[in-house]
Amino acid sequence: HSTSRRQRQMCIRDRFREETGMTPLAYVQKERLETAKSMLLYTDYPLSEISAALCFSSESHFIKVFREYTGKTPGRYRKSQN
Repeated sequence: HSTSRRQRQMCIRDRFREETGMTPLAYVQKERLETAKSMLLYTDYPLSEISAALCFSSESHFIKVFREYTGKTPGRYRKSQN
């Protein structure tokens, strides 16, 4: 029996979601943001370098996504944890 590529992708995504409770994309985004949190706490890299290192499309996009995830801007998060 023939399974289309799309059907296989959906099966993999659904299985991933069953195991982790999130889509592969959401999981990758969470990991990027957790890495950003560590970089903010344990390095003095500027936001531009952190956002570039984690492959965000721009620093402003990084700030927006980080704030949605943590409730704080990256700068405020860094200051509040030190």
